[in-house]
Amino acid sequence: MDKLITVVIPTFNRKELTDVAVHSVVSSYASLLEIIVIDDCGSIPYFFTDSVNVSGVAVRCVRLQVNVGPGMARKVGVEEANGEYIAFLDSDDSYDQGWMDYVISELRSKPQLQNCHLMISGISNGERPTGAAVRRWLASLPTSLVLVGSRLMTTLFNPFYTPSIILHKDLCVFKDNLRHCEDYYSTMLAVFKADLILLPQVVACHLGREPNSDGGVSAAKEKMHKGEMKVRRAMLSLPCVPFLYKLLVPIGMLYQLARTAVKRLFA
Repeated sequence: MDKLITVVIPTFNRKELTDVAVHSVVSSYASLLEIIVIDDCGSIPYFFTDSVNVSGVAVRCVRLQVNVGPGMARKVGVEEANGEYIAFLDSDDSYDQGWMDYVISELRSKPQLQNCHLMISGISNGERPTGAAVRRWLASLPTSLVLVGSRLMTTLFNPFYTPSIILHKDLCVFKDNLRHCEDYYSTMLAVFKADLILLPQVVACHLGREPNSDGGVSAAKEKMHKGEMKVRRAMLSLPCVPFLYKLLVPIGMLYQLARTAVKRLFA
């Protein structure tokens, strides 16, 4: 692998927003980065006019012949990646200018992070207050307990926003044909497979819209509900999820049902 981090950006008919996302990958270590844009068979093919973005980071575009959804598009991006670590950026979000340099400096300056199945998640500007509070609590834990706390929270809901995460490539796993809550599934597996989770109090990304608002796949509320339940059922059968955590999954299911009922009541 000749790159340290590969940024994978799935896109579907979002030329202008995707360009903004591509140019938000800013770093003093441009040679250690690459960007792969996966055009998920949009009606208007996506292309980037140059081989590098404004920061000099190499950009490649891959166009799919069939629309497969963001999860499978990310999977293709990982298969194409040359980086040891993978960052997933949605096409309507952007990185904070200091995020990439922070992560690269951490990876290069701390030998204990080498040869480690590492997950890093920073702060997401625009996240919901509940999610922000959970992240602050997890970040306040001793490093030795962050992994346990993250796994506990993941049995209840997805505590991490996809654009805030950078993973060792070996932690990137996807579920075929899961088009809704696919990021929850991948993040859940990464949390349970990781050796170490770091939650720096550093802004990683800026969300382009409020989570679950109109404008993306997450607006399909009923499909999202079913997708989330599929992820919880998968937790019960996955060997990487320890038995004690599986005991908490039914509580997560009840929490999801109650949350969905309240939302429908006040819709």
